[in-house]
Amino acid sequence: MRKYFILVTNEDGAGWGVEFGDYNRQTVLDEQTDYCDGGIPKRLTKVLAVEGDTQAAIDEVVRKLNA
Repeated sequence: MRKYFILVTNEDGAGWGVEFGDYNRQTVLDEQTDYCDGGIPKRLTKVLAVEGDTQAAIDEVVRKLNA
């Protein structure tokens, strides 16, 4: 199964949420740079790898991050 990469942010302190996703890691890293250039501190962003691109798989990764 191909890895799917997601950009998550925690701008409001209420927990991590998905902002962007793609199969290409560099594309997601570029998006992270854009967010940081827009004023979001890098410490409030993360790029995560997900096994698969289903909503359930993405939700599980984010749930674990927020636990």
